[in-house]
Parts: sequence; C-alpha cells; structure tokens
Amino acid sequence: MGGSEQRYPLASAALRRWEVRPTFLKDAAINELMAFFELVGGSARSFGFTDPWDGTSYPFCYFENDRLEHHVAGEGRNSVAFALLEGRN
Repeated sequence: MGGSEQRYPLASAALRRWEVRPTFLKDAAINELMAFFELVGGSARSFGFTDPWDGTSYPFCYFENDRLEHHVAGEGRNSVAFALLEGRN
C-alpha cells in the first residue's frame, strides 16, 4: 500500500514449445506471416495453433519473443525461424 513492496502473479510455465523453421517460403507466404506476427503484437496476444505433426489444436499459443529471424536467399526464397509456446488462457 505504501509502495515499499510490489507483488506480481507468477506466470505459469509453457506447456509445449515448437521451434518453427520453414525454408523456401514464397514472398506472399512470408508477408502473410509477418502481417500476422504484427497483428498479434509479437508475443503480446495468444492465437490458435494446430500442430502439423499430430493435428492437435491448441487455442492459447504465443510467439516466444518479439523477434522473427527472417532471411532472404533470393526472390521467392525466404526462410524464417521462431518458437511458439502453448500457454494457459
């Protein structure tokens, strides 16, 4: 109350983590990904993600950080690297 102490709720640990590293993305695909990243504010807001390996849908996922590693190898040959975290609502 007097400002001498501050308390914050503990954030729970991520349940799952995916490292995503698609290569050879076309320009339209990388532009769509970057627009989505900006739409959700990087790691600020959750979104639904479907695991491509088992088809399970996870409704509360986040980008791990506010930076995407984007590399251009030539026209229509883009790669990107980022991690997704499953969170709790």
